[in-house]
Amino acid sequence: APTHLSASIPSGSPTLRAPARTIARPYDRNRDGLLLGDAASIVNICSAKKAAELGAKVITISGSQGYVLDEAGVTTDEKIDFLLKMRAANDKNIKAYADKFGAKFFPKEKPWGIKGDIVMPAATQNEVDVAEAKQIVANGTKYYIEVSNMPTTNEALNYLRGEKGIVVAPSKAANAGGVGVSALEMSQNSERLNWTAEEVDEKLAVMMKNIHDVSAEAAA
Repeated sequence: APTHLSASIPSGSPTLRAPARTIARPYDRNRDGLLLGDAASIVNICSAKKAAELGAKVITISGSQGYVLDEAGVTTDEKIDFLLKMRAANDKNIKAYADKFGAKFFPKEKPWGIKGDIVMPAATQNEVDVAEAKQIVANGTKYYIEVSNMPTTNEALNYLRGEKGIVVAPSKAANAGGVGVSALEMSQNSERLNWTAEEVDEKLAVMMKNIHDVSAEAAA
């Protein structure tokens, strides 16, 4: 199944009311699934890049006018650079991506009807309601990752947490990496250090593993 830039999933308990005891790797290069992305935010553009590096692919990117379905995946440097330039220019016309790369554009629609292993809502608060949550589950989505702050209504979130076969990563935990990397940046500046991207990525992995382990322990 494809993936949308708007969610991801770890392996979880049968009731999905507690984090899994083992770390999930939704971007594992051995997976054949795709990522579904919502919103052309910088976090989603970076998620597309990381997914491509690890062998997965993002197939949808959304904007205020609708969403783009790129079945080939947002996987090349050319595509990611194009999105970054759009972002830098504050260009919200996501259709331009579809026109340039031959992708499909769906005006005034959300991507939740597209099947994907991972869904990552990353636009606004309360953008996913119960009806959309049910569609996401019906699509066979395995991971639902809240990238933006509280993108899911309370009713929809309660529904998703009660469903078997889908793991929900709440926004506070999923967003912790961004806050952590900001702290690393401040550390570099204050100590006059210069870490490589690989070194920062390693430190981030340790940080996120610790967040997962602490959350799993607290929920046990």
